[in-house]
Amino acid sequence: MIKFFRTIRYNLMETGKTGKYFKYAIGEIVLVVIGILIALQINNWNTNRANEKQAYNQLREVQKEILYNIEEFDRTSTFYYEKLRWLRLVFSDSLTLEDYQKNGGELREIMGTSSSIETQNEAFKKLAENADNLPDNINHLYLN
Repeated sequence: MIKFFRTIRYNLMETGKTGKYFKYAIGEIVLVVIGILIALQINNWNTNRANEKQAYNQLREVQKEILYNIEEFDRTSTFYYEKLRWLRLVFSDSLTLEDYQKNGGELREIMGTSSSIETQNEAFKKLAENADNLPDNINHLYLN
C-alpha cells in the first residue's frame, strides 16, 4: 500500500502536475488525521470500558462488605437479645433454680461477655476516593 502511494507521488512530481500533487498531499494528510481520530475514539471506548469494569468490581466489593456487615449486625443483635432475655428473667425474679442449673453456664457466659460489631468499609472508602473517576452511567449512583 505504501509503495502504491509512493509511485503515485513520484509520477505526479515527475510530470510536473504540482496542483494535483498538492491535492494528493492534502488528501493523504486528511486520511492520516481521520485515522488518528478513529484510533483516539477506539482508545476512549477501551478506556471507558475498563473504567466501567473497575467501577463494577468496586461496587461488587462494596456489596460484599454490606452483606458481611448485615451478618455482623444480625449476630450481635441475636447475642444482645439473648442477654436481654436472661436479664429480664433475673430482674423479674422469674429465673428458677432449675433454669439456673440447666443453663447456668450459658447465663454466666452471656452476662460476663460483650459482643462488638466489626464492620468492614475499606471497599466503600476506595470507591469514595475514586468517585471522580466513575463512569457517567455509574456516577449518579454515588451520592456525596
